[in-house]
Amino acid sequence: MVNERLDSPLFETSNESAILANAVYSVVLDEKTNYGKYTPFNFVLIQNNSGQKVRLIVNDSVRKIIPAGTIQTFDASTIPAIWSIRVQNLGTVSVAEDEIQVSFQKVTGIKSRAVKILGWDI
Repeated sequence: MVNERLDSPLFETSNESAILANAVYSVVLDEKTNYGKYTPFNFVLIQNNSGQKVRLIVNDSVRKIIPAGTIQTFDASTIPAIWSIRVQNLGTVSVAEDEIQVSFQKVTGIKSRAVKILGWDI
């Protein structure tokens, strides 16, 4: 059961083994993990510390390219509900262990918090 009002801690994970060229690393967000009771998430940060370009695949439908050596974030304004997260190595060589860091969280009122932090008057 999904509790729409339940904020989550910030979860962080990384690839525990190398990701071969064109292979996929999946973050398991189902009920068997500590993450499952918070799904869907509404914030994800991906840090690509490798020398390879990777593709973030969210919910098997949203695809975002993450260039080598960059950090990108996506929130509810870009991806309203995050049920699954996968990272595909688009490079020609393997991505080494722990070179892809993925952080994700469920935060209620994320838009209003961002507006307050940035000082925007909407």
